[in-house]
Formats: sequence, structure tokens, C-alpha cells
Amino acid sequence: MPNYDGGHYFLTMLAPVRLGTTAGSQRFSWRQTLLDTLAMLPDSQVGVTTREDEAESPFTRNTMTHLARFVLIDAPPYNGRVSGDTLLAKLRRLDPTVHQPVDALATPYLLFAADFDAADGTDASLRAFTDTLWATMRPELTRIFACCYGFDAATVTTAEDFFRYVKACQVETTFPFNDYWRPADLARMPADLALPTKALGAIGGYAKPIAAALGVWALCFLYAALGRDSPAHDAAAWVARWGGLVVLLVLLGIGGYVLWLYNAFKARAKRPFPRGAQLPDVLKSLYLQQRFVEFVIENQGRDPAALHAAFGRFLRDHAPASEAAPTQPPGVIRSEAKPAAAAVARPAPASTEGAVA
Repeated sequence: MPNYDGGHYFLTMLAPVRLGTTAGSQRFSWRQTLLDTLAMLPDSQVGVTTREDEAESPFTRNTMTHLARFVLIDAPPYNGRVSGDTLLAKLRRLDPTVHQPVDALATPYLLFAADFDAADGTDASLRAFTDTLWATMRPELTRIFACCYGFDAATVTTAEDFFRYVKACQVETTFPFNDYWRPADLARMPADLALPTKALGAIGGYAKPIAAALGVWALCFLYAALGRDSPAHDAAAWVARWGGLVVLLVLLGIGGYVLWLYNAFKARAKRPFPRGAQLPDVLKSLYLQQRFVEFVIENQGRDPAALHAAFGRFLRDHAPASEAAPTQPPGVIRSEAKPAAAAVARPAPASTEGAVA
């Protein structure tokens, strides 16, 4: 399932960072300029340290993006020396203090990963996303990617130019992760690959006769190879010859089936899961969770008639069937609470045992 699965497109791109320094009287390395630019990019307000920030992530200007992340990759991870057998190293007089080759990158790379809603895994779906980014956060994108090779702010001026740059730097996403799913969509899951269980059961039912036939063939083969010329030897040779052909054909058939099964599994694995929850679904769900908790707290101890009327107002005010509005805006951990309604006088419950404060 490369790049696309469950209604989500998983974009991964690696852009090589420029070497050298910026122009002007105060010169900085392009790498440091990129780090400073990313450090000043506002985060989404979903973390403990960012939920009170006034600035919002530029990715919240659209309702397609589930996740977006920039990472600077300076070098491959170093896992230590290549180890070997200590005794053999001692016998070969290998010096453990001699440096071994270490992998290095010719230039740092900027990783951009994004998970966004898409109808399919085609370039048209990717183009719809890059066009949306270009329309909603072009200044930020220009400042970031101007630190990378192949992106010139003077020439990358249109959505088409930006899409071509993204395609040039894109690498295939071979292991996407999607944690949103609708239970109703399970009915559209691809069917399991059919296996010849009935044929295997039939073979199992005749296991003893098959084993006996193979045993007779093996004995005839040995007698034909080692025995002396005689009518019995000729008969054993005939059985060994034609029985061997049958065994060979059976083995070829089994091998062909296994090969077909392997290719069928590969083809089935490449099929994406049916379309799952999109970002508007998720935002609406978060909004309703918060509003319903408030509803439960506000309506503790009400009589059935008042509770029924209050729930009717809840359905009217929050429209659970509508994803458009009211809903939670993207990029925040909580939506703004609805102003508290005027307190409604209601009789105290007959018993306060177990009441929620």
C-alpha cells in the first residue's frame, strides 16, 4: 500500500539542504537558516506547551492535513563499530582502535512528511494537496524550501512549480500508519484470499493411500536402479519411470500454485483499505465528545421530561449529523466551550447518594 491507504495519502519527501552560506553582510549557513525558520514556525495547539499559544500552525488553514512534520536529517544514525569474534580478531591481530568507515551524507536533508485526506493515490490527489498548501501558506513554504537545492523563490512562483518540486523530492511511503477508522467501513474490506482448504482436506482423507503409493514407487525406483535384469526389474523400471513423471508433474503443479499464491498475496497487499475517517469526521467527533461531556454535567439529576427536552436542544444546537458546523477547528486540543445557559430551577433529587458534584 505505497503512499495511499484508507482514504489518506502519506507524502514523504527529502529535499537536499544547500551548502555554503546565505548572501548579504551577515552570512549564515543554509542549514542554520533552515533551523531558525523551522523554529519560528508556529506549532498546532494540541500539546501541553503549545495549547495556550496565540499563533496557529499554518497547516490549520486547511481541513485536509491530519499530520505534517519537518525534520532536518544531518547524518545517518551511528550504531557503533561492526563487531566480530574477539578470539579471531586477536589471532588476526586486528587493532580495535583503528577507525572503521562511517556512513555520511554529502548534504543535510529536509524531511517533510504529511498525512492528508485524498480520494486515491494518484498525482491528481497529491496536486490537490500541494495546491491547497500553496494557496494557504505560500510565504512559509517559500522561506523553508528556499534553503534547499532546486527551489528558487524567483522561479518557483506558481502552484504548478511547487507541485513539480514536491514530485522531484518525493520518496515512496512503504509503511503508512493510519489510526482513524469507521466501523461501518469494515463491510467494504477486501475479502480474504481463497485458499484450497477443501482440496487439502481431500488429500488429508487419502493420506494413507497416497503414502502407500509413494512408498511403492520409491521401492520400484530403488529396485530398478540396483536390481538385476528380469521381468520384475522391467516392471519396476516402468513403474519408476512413469511414476517419477507423475511425481514431477505434481511437484510442478504445487510449485506453480505456490508461486501464484505468493503473487496473489503481493497483489492483495498492495490494495488500499476502503476510505476511512476524514479530518472533518475527526474534528466533529472531538467537538461532540466535549459538548456531550458538558451536557452530562449540566443535566445531572433532571427528571426524564426535562432531560428529554434538554437533549433535543443539544441535538438542535450541535447538529451531530452535520460535519460542516458547528465543529472543532483544526490544530487545537479543545474547541471553545459554548457559553453556559442560564441556570434552570429544578427540584432537588430525592436522594443525594451517589450524586455527581
